[in-house]
Amino acid sequence: IEHLKEVIIEDSIGINDELDKRMQHLVDTYHDEWAVVVNDPERRKKFKQFVNTDENQERQEMIEFVDMRGQLRPANWPADGQPQTNWEAPKSDIFANSEKKWVTVGKTSDFPKNAAGAILYGETQLAVFNNEQRGEWHCTQNMCPHKQAFVLSQGMIGDVNGTAKVACPLHKKNFDLESGAEIGGDLQIITFPV
Repeated sequence: IEHLKEVIIEDSIGINDELDKRMQHLVDTYHDEWAVVVNDPERRKKFKQFVNTDENQERQEMIEFVDMRGQLRPANWPADGQPQTNWEAPKSDIFANSEKKWVTVGKTSDFPKNAAGAILYGETQLAVFNNEQRGEWHCTQNMCPHKQAFVLSQGMIGDVNGTAKVACPLHKKNFDLESGAEIGGDLQIITFPV
């Protein structure tokens, strides 16, 4: 017990001094990383909701909230098979009779490499994927049909047996970026030429 007293209370081996030096170094070198981003327009661009506009869609437009003890929280996901789940893309070509034209949504440098950026076209959210590793670009709806959340642009892109895919960040549903078909499932997303 005497030895413990010497080490802990009297700091006989210098642990307290070493910890004090480390803490002072932390205090002396600390900087607020988010303040740096907020004050740097180039870094702040990475956190825009949409690549092609400064417009925002309010969270209430995309997520249902419920009151819990005076505070708002996102509502629980409905069970599969309930309304607002497993949205089905139209079976026919919904654009067959539409006028088609190319639309500029940004510069290639606006989109992160090997990831995606969300764009707003009218009131529609789309996800534009820059798969630099494969030298490919893809565009899909941003809404995952499983729970109808606007999150596909935040999903991880990858490859399944040579097929470019995105994995929904919420429930890991995988979609073929070319055809829009769910890999290993029945869901479908709408894809667009890039």
